[in-house]
Amino acid sequence: SWNASNANSCDGVNFSTGGAISGSLSVSPTSTTSYSLVCHYNPGLYSPSTLSSSVGVTVSNPALTLTALPTQVRSGRATTISWSATEVDSCTTTGPLGFSRNTISGSALSSPLTQQSVFIFTCQNAGGTQSKSVTVSIVPSFEEF
Repeated sequence: SWNASNANSCDGVNFSTGGAISGSLSVSPTSTTSYSLVCHYNPGLYSPSTLSSSVGVTVSNPALTLTALPTQVRSGRATTISWSATEVDSCTTTGPLGFSRNTISGSALSSPLTQQSVFIFTCQNAGGTQSKSVTVSIVPSFEEF
């Protein structure tokens, strides 16, 4: 939104004002962007006859990675869970049997698993919350009669 009373016209940098001295416009930047408003006044009303103002919008693009190695284990065996994230403020990785870590990156061995298990990596930043999950399956065992 902008309002430049007494201006003759205003131009936007990285957005269009149509010359209007007041108004509002929705923008959807995909990367961090600076928006400027340059307003023109009659000479002598203000010195200088052009005034400007800027505002920056920071766009965060968090990237989350969560893996289990291996993704299939025999009953009673563990798997290694690895996680990492960029452009986040905090993260938590959770899973069965009390698995819980509060770091942005790391790896840890799970407890021995006896059933299909889901591990969840959840991160927060100013833009909200994002999650990833990975499922570890149990390899079926066969016995002879």
